[in-house]
Amino acid sequence: VVIVSRCWGGRVAPIYAYLGGGARLSRSGAIFAPWLNGPKARIALALALGSGYSLARLKELFASPEAAKQVTGLHVESNLDAEQELGSEQA
Repeated sequence: VVIVSRCWGGRVAPIYAYLGGGARLSRSGAIFAPWLNGPKARIALALALGSGYSLARLKELFASPEAAKQVTGLHVESNLDAEQELGSEQA
């Protein structure tokens, strides 16, 4: 399971320990992708699983855009880029 945010500017993190909170999800093996939206994460997960990525490699892939580039060798555009652009436009 890969956890993402549906919010334009929100990020997911494994910090809250209540039932269903991020910390519990992380302890249960969920992978957090704070830099991707749902459709991008779903495509990345499908491609990675189809390529036989191990759990450790999946966690690397979703850790950050930089990590994804190292794992795949591809340029990866993140939602954080768009979030930063939006922030600079509002300033």
